[in-house]
Amino acid sequence: MRSMLRGLMSLKKVNFTATIFLAIILSVTAFYTYNVAKSYFKQQDIEQIKGDISELGYTLISAMERDGLGSSLSILNKRLATHKEYQSLSIAIGKQIVLSTDKNQINRVYENGLHVDDISSCLLREDMVFFSDFSYLDKEKQVVFNLIVDLNDEYLLSAEKSVQAMIAIFAFYFILIMLAFLFFLYFLNVYPLIKLKNCIEKQEYLPPNFFIKEHFFLYHSLMEKYNEVTFLNKTLEDKVAQRTKMLSKTNELFKEAQKLTRIGNWEWNIGDNSIAWSDEVFIIVGYEPQEFTPTYYAIIKSVHADDRDFVKDSLDKAIKSGINYAINHRIVLPDGTQKVVYAKGRVEYDEMQHPVRMVGTVQDITERYKISKELEFQSKLLNSVTDSIFVHDLDGNFIYVNEAAYATRGYTREELVDMRVQDLDYHDEKSGDEVYEENIKNVKEQLSKKENAVIEVSHKTKEGKIIPIEITCRLIQEEDKKYIISIARDISTLKAMNANLKKMATTDNLTGIYNRHKFEEMFEIEIDRVLRYESPLSMIMVDIDYFKRVNDTFGHDVGDYVIKNIVDVVKKKIRNIDIFVRWGGEEFIILCPETDSLSAAILAEKLRSAIEKTTLDKVGNITCSFGVTSYVKKDSKNSFIKRLDSALYRAKDEGRNVVIAV
Repeated sequence: MRSMLRGLMSLKKVNFTATIFLAIILSVTAFYTYNVAKSYFKQQDIEQIKGDISELGYTLISAMERDGLGSSLSILNKRLATHKEYQSLSIAIGKQIVLSTDKNQINRVYENGLHVDDISSCLLREDMVFFSDFSYLDKEKQVVFNLIVDLNDEYLLSAEKSVQAMIAIFAFYFILIMLAFLFFLYFLNVYPLIKLKNCIEKQEYLPPNFFIKEHFFLYHSLMEKYNEVTFLNKTLEDKVAQRTKMLSKTNELFKEAQKLTRIGNWEWNIGDNSIAWSDEVFIIVGYEPQEFTPTYYAIIKSVHADDRDFVKDSLDKAIKSGINYAINHRIVLPDGTQKVVYAKGRVEYDEMQHPVRMVGTVQDITERYKISKELEFQSKLLNSVTDSIFVHDLDGNFIYVNEAAYATRGYTREELVDMRVQDLDYHDEKSGDEVYEENIKNVKEQLSKKENAVIEVSHKTKEGKIIPIEITCRLIQEEDKKYIISIARDISTLKAMNANLKKMATTDNLTGIYNRHKFEEMFEIEIDRVLRYESPLSMIMVDIDYFKRVNDTFGHDVGDYVIKNIVDVVKKKIRNIDIFVRWGGEEFIILCPETDSLSAAILAEKLRSAIEKTTLDKVGNITCSFGVTSYVKKDSKNSFIKRLDSALYRAKDEGRNVVIAV
């Protein structure tokens, strides 16, 4: 505040400066006014003299033309008597004065006179002599004469003094009025402000008398602000006291919080190598609060021998690089007990980037470290399981996945945890949400009856591969939320094995077409359809002619080769709905749904012709015999097949390589 006031002027100085400035302005104004007035009055005198001389000249001309030159003397004397500003009046013809009110001037030579038209206020002096030229007619002869005027020195000096006195009186009254006006302004404006300043300096807050409402308003505004500041100051003091009390309470709470969280803070002044510990740091390292003065050596000594180099390197790296450090390390208490602490710190630098201070915290995380190690071990156990383990809420949001869960599906752990079960579930005709809704409903129904639920789903990997999954799941509840823990097993191999077993149970190993067992199943289905819709159903039985001779001549490998090639020929000629079965040995049956006897016979003929035209390695051309029959009402399975068998035997009896339909 004082430094700001040093550069400011006081009100007294401002008033004094303003008064001096105004006095200079008034002086300059008075001097200028005097000169202007003096010049003005001189100019008025000059104009008056010019007019008077002009009038006198014309009067003289009239008198001279009428009565001669001598008559003009009386006119000059009269004019001299009435005009005190003239010392003498003379008439000169040529350069010689011929007539004058001053007898001493007669017959004198007039020289160095100033023409009246050339007189200005600047040239008008008391000793000035000037002339004006005129002419008159004397007996029709023009005579030129000069009217010479000598100014009265005393009269002009007294006139100038009168002008000066008048100007002085005017200036006096002007200055007096201005001073009165300034005093009035001072009394109205400056004096109240000085009184207000004195009241503020002396802290006297009795309201002074004011005549101007703005001053009164200013005073009361200042008083209101003063009262506000006083109130705020009192409030601030109360708040400071309250905050001090709160700070003390906060400090106590901070200490309690450090005890509860087992966190202590420390400060290291690098310049003087002084170190300060909070009470909790002493407790963490096994001492009573403030039991000794901590040092860098004490810190390093408390660190486990195997971790000391690591701690030193971390501190040195933080000081050199300015990067905050956060490390876990072990400490050894005086009684030999070991703890694990989490230490954090940051370095502060001066303007020259020299390290000056380091602050940080130490937290006892021994229990947490043990728990984390146990959890890490459990996590390793879970990740070592080859089955996928999922934990998700009822909305399908993943909470936990083990390594097998994300690795077998091509995701990272983070990617899979950010997904939902619905994003993995796959169905050809349904969305993931629909599949999940059905599965969760199924799971809830199963879990209402038993502890575990088992479902089969398909998961889609990141690469788009579809994996059949068998999931065993259980419902768990944590507080008010329910979760499902699932163990998912890839059953692709099992599915493949089952499919292979099913294929082995229903197909012929050599040819890949249906076997007799599958025929029994399909035959029942087709008979039921015929009975329900009365649609036609026919069968064709095929037997390879002289097949035994092929086996005996070329061996069973060639016989198998012949069978597979004949099957390939037949498969290319029949329809997709036709059921092709190896009946046994070299015999085959073709079950033809929606086919009458004639159509079946035509198909059999096409097959016979195609087989006959096929040339096989080593054996050449092979022929087959065909028996054809259709289902008739009240046919049983045995009667239907027996009739077909009879048709085939007739084809063989009639020379083979023929089609017989019955």
